[in-house]
Amino acid sequence: MKINDIDVSVIQKAKNSYPQISVIIRCKNESKSIAKCIEAILNQQINTQFEIIVIDSGSTDDTVKIAQKYNVTIYSIPSSQFQFGSSINLGIKLAQAEYCVFVSAHAIPANSKWLSSLVKPMQEDKNIAGTFGRQLYHMNSDFIQKRCIDETFGKKQKLYTISSGSFKQNLKNISFSNASSCIRRDVALKIKFSDVIASEDREWAYRVMKKGYRILYVSDSLIYHVHNETPNQWYRRIYINSLALYQFAGIRINLIEIAPLAFWKIIKDMKYCRNNNISIDAIVLKKSIKYEYLYALAHYKGSHK
Repeated sequence: MKINDIDVSVIQKAKNSYPQISVIIRCKNESKSIAKCIEAILNQQINTQFEIIVIDSGSTDDTVKIAQKYNVTIYSIPSSQFQFGSSINLGIKLAQAEYCVFVSAHAIPANSKWLSSLVKPMQEDKNIAGTFGRQLYHMNSDFIQKRCIDETFGKKQKLYTISSGSFKQNLKNISFSNASSCIRRDVALKIKFSDVIASEDREWAYRVMKKGYRILYVSDSLIYHVHNETPNQWYRRIYINSLALYQFAGIRINLIEIAPLAFWKIIKDMKYCRNNNISIDAIVLKKSIKYEYLYALAHYKGSHK
């Protein structure tokens, strides 16, 4: 069948009766984590019925086969038709419930309150269009990943609102992450996600807040979500995010800003290590210099393509 111009195949239909929450997992080649993700969701403590929908975009490993062991609905789409925004729109369309919770297949709920913590604020306040949870790192994550996660996902809950101005002007007050989020279905059906190459979550959050809705960061909804990346993977992710921000918001850095940006990030790494009792040796310093130079270069290159 065709939905929103995407070819959708039904692999498996779950047995559900009138769910109030739809949990949507987007995945491709996630055989190592899909079972952990589904089981952590099934173990949630919540007095509300929910369904689990898996949207697979052309896995070539055992992701689908593993998911079929559970009472979940599974859809498959061609990998060539996958885009971040359109896959969210598809999940919204396929969902039966008003509250649509999105989670990456490699993101694992950290406790049994993850789901209820995401949904409850939206049940209590109809002006909240979306909530997103706090992401945690694993103990074996490197210091750069730990610093990035701690800086982005703090311990305090925060409500985001804007009234006027461009995305660029409101940059510091726009935050949202579909690695672990809850979206109000009726809002998302009216204000759809855009098919930008990255940061589709923040771009959508900006547009819904411009319409008067609010976004809530829920710090007690906890999920493990870490990118343990090689230098090339790190560069590629930063490059794509920078390109996206330039394409839809006109945000870019200049050539003369590369060195100061890299230096500033290295200083932040060293302060984080010092404050968290991480020994600063030649290996740590070398890694910080390498990764943060790539970070700054990727920001420049992505915003100047």
